[in-house]
Amino acid sequence: CISDGINFPDTDSGEGEGKLILSLTPSADFEADTRSLNESNYRDGSNYTVELYKNGDDAPFETFKMSQSESTLPVTVKKGSYWARAFYGTERDASRDEFYVEGKSQLVQVNPDGEATIPITCTPTCGKIMVSFDAEMSTYYADYKVTFGGTEKLGTKTFQWLPNDNEPWYVAVKEGGETINYSIYVKVRDQYVYADTDGSKKSEGTATGSFTLQRNRAQRLTIKPSYTPTEDGWLTILITIDDTTNDPVEKTFTVPVTWIK
Repeated sequence: CISDGINFPDTDSGEGEGKLILSLTPSADFEADTRSLNESNYRDGSNYTVELYKNGDDAPFETFKMSQSESTLPVTVKKGSYWARAFYGTERDASRDEFYVEGKSQLVQVNPDGEATIPITCTPTCGKIMVSFDAEMSTYYADYKVTFGGTEKLGTKTFQWLPNDNEPWYVAVKEGGETINYSIYVKVRDQYVYADTDGSKKSEGTATGSFTLQRNRAQRLTIKPSYTPTEDGWLTILITIDDTTNDPVEKTFTVPVTWIK
């Protein structure tokens, strides 16, 4: 029901009036609230603003909050075709405080002395990203973080997840989803730094990857170390990308930190 534009055919006109009835369904499927954002507000239809349009018009002929809908609906209109838009929140490139939810209906026909219901399903224009660092990360790494980027709205900008972060990011993505690029920086503690045969050492490195983020979906990256105490001091990072918040599919990637050698 969400689209970048509406292009409806011409409809009949003439005498007579009918009634428009609105059916609004907020559909923010993220599961957990956060300290900085109450996601339940996005599931409360009374918070939404509604615009009603006559087919072919660029501007709405009526705008109201759903909290006022009892006194506003149904709306008496002339015979013709109509559609509606509903929205709540503010869209940001990437935010921890707010996101945007919108829905646009299909075209409905109102006949004289008839009633027509306009159903609107409103969904976020963003996806949700969370990161879980395993507690053992601090055992092996003196510093670590994840940097995200790559969406059209972000452009060259990025956002980060640091070791002590626990608030999700809401990232605006296009319909159909977008690729999120991530870069995991680590700095190994001195006792786990690998010394090569020539005596050279490298304690810092970066692993990169990507995943697809869809609107109204959540992705969690779980990052943990895997250390095998051998002569080489082999140290790897296990990265699990889990979208079980919305769909029980798990993807696991093992990234050897060969850059540390």
